[in-house]
Amino acid sequence: MKKYKVLVASLWAGSGHNSAGDLYAQVLNKDKRFEVVRFISPTKYVDSHYSKLTKYLPFIYNYLVKHSPTLLSDAVTLYTFRLVDECVDILYREKPDILIGTHFSQLQCFKIAQWVLNSHPLTLETFLDYGEKSAAEVPFNVYLRPDYTVTYDQIAYDWLIKKMQANKKYFIFGGHRAREEFRHVALNYKSKSVALQALNEKYKNEPYDQIKPDKISVLITSGGGGTVQRTLKLLKKIAQVQKQNIDLIDKYQFFIICGSNQGFLNKVLKIRSKKLSWQNFFPFGWLDATDYALIQYASDFPVLYSIAPATMHELMETRCGPMLVHKLRGAHEKGNADFLVNNKLGKYIVRMDELIAEIFKSRDPKKIEAFDKNVVKLLNEEDERLENFPDKLFSLIEPRTYPKIRDVYKVTFRHWISSVLLMFLILNLYNLFRFKNFIKHTYRRIKQRLRGKVESK
Repeated sequence: MKKYKVLVASLWAGSGHNSAGDLYAQVLNKDKRFEVVRFISPTKYVDSHYSKLTKYLPFIYNYLVKHSPTLLSDAVTLYTFRLVDECVDILYREKPDILIGTHFSQLQCFKIAQWVLNSHPLTLETFLDYGEKSAAEVPFNVYLRPDYTVTYDQIAYDWLIKKMQANKKYFIFGGHRAREEFRHVALNYKSKSVALQALNEKYKNEPYDQIKPDKISVLITSGGGGTVQRTLKLLKKIAQVQKQNIDLIDKYQFFIICGSNQGFLNKVLKIRSKKLSWQNFFPFGWLDATDYALIQYASDFPVLYSIAPATMHELMETRCGPMLVHKLRGAHEKGNADFLVNNKLGKYIVRMDELIAEIFKSRDPKKIEAFDKNVVKLLNEEDERLENFPDKLFSLIEPRTYPKIRDVYKVTFRHWISSVLLMFLILNLYNLFRFKNFIKHTYRRIKQRLRGKVESK
């Protein structure tokens, strides 16, 4: 039987894109009909600029998400032109039959690379977040769009079909699933109290030796990008409440996930060493998936300053809930918060006083049981979609009939002509970009040789 080579590509722009790529690789690797090549772009500037925008200029980022025209997506592609070189390189090297992308700008660079090489694998783009999208994710140029689109809920499905003027035949419902470390943690520790004991044994030095298995454990996290410092106001409010009622310190403990933000971790530890009302705060630095799964499973519920599908599914697998969402990293996460509320997995609480009240509210066993039931129902639905995905993918590639772009997108004739002209412009800009790099590298080599000759004399 012929194996079809599948290139699963992602890049750093928040960890969710790589998590989705890893999931595709895990699912397809189990199917003998496919040979999977996993590619994660080493380029970090997309993630860096995304983090800076959401961290320092959120109002600009949110405005772009809500009000940008589709041409912004094409402009982002020009901004990420450096990605095209690596896309050309891996397409030439691997020659895949199928290309699956998890980030819009990277997939658009792959589409340019296809035209450069005159190599056209079947392309699928995955839109990770729930709910309505941003026009900045959809290029005006139809030749930069995928052959098939993967979405995760009906709202995203309807919005994209309308925005893209697309034929719904070329849309697929996908399924999320947490990484294996999170799915297996319950089997390893059996209960949350056992997980807390394991956490206590793993982190034996001070102050982590003060973690207690009989306390209500609250997870506080802000996602990737080092934005955990946004939780400082919440920590101060919690400490203030505990100062007024010192008994709460014996009832609650808070696990703060600082990730790569070592400065914030040190800040919490420093305040903790001076103030009694901070004694039940335990900040954690960078964690691998196994350790993070343990901390999630040891926690009763989370307070989130960012909500992505990958995080949501990890928390569902570790039965950490109901979830409390207080802040979003950007307007693109609003659909995820709505999805969480609509599926009765938790609450989206904007007001700080309401959040504090919810954190210190008595845990209702009926609500915990309802959360677990909703989690099981949702995970079963998404697992079924994932199990069917290899068969669906095989039906698209076998027999080898590729959709014509004009059948996928029903845009106007003027739109088609504009797309042709834009593609012509992009390819010439790329050739100019390559020529510029060739001159730059040649100059550096000549300069190094001349310097070497001078030094040898």
